[in-house]
Amino acid sequence: MNDKLVQPLGNAPVSSVILGQFAGVVLAMTVVTSEYATGRVRTSLQWVLGGHRLQLAKAVVAAAVSFTAGSLFAVLGRAVARAPFRSHASFDPAKAVSQSLAMGLYCALVAVLTVGTAFALRTAHCRRSSAWSPPSPPSVPDWVAPSCWP
Repeated sequence: MNDKLVQPLGNAPVSSVILGQFAGVVLAMTVVTSEYATGRVRTSLQWVLGGHRLQLAKAVVAAAVSFTAGSLFAVLGRAVARAPFRSHASFDPAKAVSQSLAMGLYCALVAVLTVGTAFALRTAHCRRSSAWSPPSPPSVPDWVAPSCWP
């Protein structure tokens, strides 16, 4: 445990949030790309005047779900880590609450960014590829790298 004898218990749940954020990314991506894949986005855009309201609603829902999940992952990670660390970790309740809320906020911001990127790219295969690497520039021929530009 590094060179310090006592570590803050808040260091442990970061791992659970890092793994849990991928579930939030997939959820946020699917919120948008599933409509484009099935062609139902036309119906949604016809019923909601102004596409920005639809985008905002999807971003808010994804952010709320990801905030809740991120905060829950932080609390569960801290609870699971408490037993093995025993006397090797310090626990401050006020700091634990603020860290849990900060981790939830981080997951919510990642979800909003993912919804925005999914709206920009519009298709699931482009969104998946851009989550781990930037899309290929338009100057690259399609036979080298399939175009992900709308």
